[in-house]
Amino acid sequence: MKKLKLIAIETHVADARSCCLNPATSTHRQMTDEQLEAAGIPAGLIRVSCGLEDSADLIADIAQALK
Repeated sequence: MKKLKLIAIETHVADARSCCLNPATSTHRQMTDEQLEAAGIPAGLIRVSCGLEDSADLIADIAQALK
């Protein structure tokens, strides 16, 4: 997530810009590891909310971050 340039790391999704977060350490941080597992939220899950940016730009941003 730290290598993303266009997609912001945010804990909210009420925006027209794309953002991402790790639910296990943000929105669901109060849950135990067992509760997270039961809810289907693995520690490495990244939630992406796509905004109004060009889809090719978003794909390129994710691709460069994964490299």
